[in-house]
Amino acid sequence: MEHYIRRKQIMERRSIEDAERVKARSIQDEERAKARKIEDQILARCEEEEEEEERNRTHNHRSPAGGAPATQSYHTKNGR
Repeated sequence: MEHYIRRKQIMERRSIEDAERVKARSIQDEERAKARKIEDQILARCEEEEEEEERNRTHNHRSPAGGAPATQSYHTKNGR
């Protein structure tokens, strides 16, 4: 009988330990998911900023009328 009680206690302890490991793993998974979400938001923001910079560069190289790219100045053409 004593052997049965001891075995039952061991099984209960293992069950509790398993549950604690599952809970800890779940918490780690949630933390990783939050970190990934933040990283994704940062990457998206950086991509948006790069696209905006590219639009600004493209816009700045156009003529005021919004037509073809502006021509080079006399000094730029002649290496000054």
